[in-house]
Amino acid sequence: SDILIATSDTDVWKYKTLYGVTEARIRKVYNGIDTDVFAPRDDALALRAQLDLRADQKIILALARLQKDKCVQNVIAVMPRVLEKFPAWLIVVGDGDYRSALESLAREKGVAAHVRFVGSQTLAGCARYFNLCDVFVDPTLRTDGYDLTIAEAMACAKPVIVSDVGANSTLIDKASQRDGILIPRGDNAALLREILRVL
Repeated sequence: SDILIATSDTDVWKYKTLYGVTEARIRKVYNGIDTDVFAPRDDALALRAQLDLRADQKIILALARLQKDKCVQNVIAVMPRVLEKFPAWLIVVGDGDYRSALESLAREKGVAAHVRFVGSQTLAGCARYFNLCDVFVDPTLRTDGYDLTIAEAMACAKPVIVSDVGANSTLIDKASQRDGILIPRGDNAALLREILRVL
């Protein structure tokens, strides 16, 4: 009898419920990250200066492949309301076929001056952006595995606001939400509320 590797608690449920696999055949091996690379660092001031950001400006970070179902557009959509309360920037790390649509949306919403697209980065570069930010947001609609970016942000000691989809509840305990904040999929009111609360 073959052993199945489950990388999340959701996978365990899926194997047992959908495929009738017995618990004895399942081994949980959560996806790992390099905590030598993704760790709290005090070099964020250099990156802040490089990006010409003032010390009082709050940084919201989205790091993803820029595709529609990753829902970076939801963060852009709530930025006008965030800017009513805080001097803030949304920094978008990543690239993809939805980038031009996101750039257009930022202009349409009147927040292009507060949204910075910095393209794809190396792992070390991503770690610098995690350390720069005040909050990491991942409002994805995708329900496959959990995004490693969530664990990477957490390893850099940053608060995370993420969709309650797929395996994300493996990383964030739904009951206590002490490890991070889960929001309903596609709920921009909840996304805005929790960004403002964290900031």
